[in-house]
Amino acid sequence: MPPTEARRAPIRPPLKRPLKRSWWQGPWPIIIAGGLVLAMVAALVYLSLLRSPGPSSAGITGDQIAARVAAVSPAVSSQIGAGGTTNPFSTGSSTVLRNSAGLPMVIYVGADYCPYCAAERWSLVLATSRFGQLRNMSLGSSSSTDVFPNTPTFSFTGATYTSSVIDFSFVETSDRQQKPKSTPDALQQSEFTKYNSTGSIPFVDIASRHIAVGSGYPPDVLQNLSWSTIASDLINPDSLVAKDIVGNANWITAAICQVTGSKPLSTCSAPEITTLESQLGK
Repeated sequence: MPPTEARRAPIRPPLKRPLKRSWWQGPWPIIIAGGLVLAMVAALVYLSLLRSPGPSSAGITGDQIAARVAAVSPAVSSQIGAGGTTNPFSTGSSTVLRNSAGLPMVIYVGADYCPYCAAERWSLVLATSRFGQLRNMSLGSSSSTDVFPNTPTFSFTGATYTSSVIDFSFVETSDRQQKPKSTPDALQQSEFTKYNSTGSIPFVDIASRHIAVGSGYPPDVLQNLSWSTIASDLINPDSLVAKDIVGNANWITAAICQVTGSKPLSTCSAPEITTLESQLGK
């Protein structure tokens, strides 16, 4: 007989333990990378909003829009009158503030980021254009991160004004990112401090006699409109845009007429202006 073989347990292959993967082989790299991408996209969007000028201004200059605003007809102005706006002025000094040439001084202090300044400038451009000529105007918009973001407007930075009737002095103290831009001169600062205890803007001073702090109408009426649309709306006395901008401009015009002795007569003798002038403090 063949020799008996010893019985042996079958040989089993060694158990294989799953290899421990490094963290970078798991889902975390994908999660982290995705988070970084989202953060970068969010940062780019935020920066683009800060740098965005707001509504498109392609092919349009500030002087062109300002000229359209200045061209609002006497018929439209007469039909609008106050336009539902209220007297924006408080009474200041009993003495008319004049420059060295004897012209009454109109002072504006504002800032590019400020949506209320954005609204007020439309009325100021119209009102002061009735007494002289603005040049080198630039288009702009208020801050994209403030209330009423990207309100379309002008900027007075770099602008010039000529008039034989008034001296229009203006300054924009900060840019759209609220960084310092220009410093008020001694007279602007003196009037601002004297008549503006809160330091609010916009600040409009009509020869120290009539003082307005804040805009004469709410900026929301200008939201999501282009400069051209706003300028076009001004020829329609039934539009809310025209009622607010022209109505507020008529108050400013009446205040200026009071300190110029109703000069020029072509502007100051208009019935809607004389009516509003009679409602101003003396």
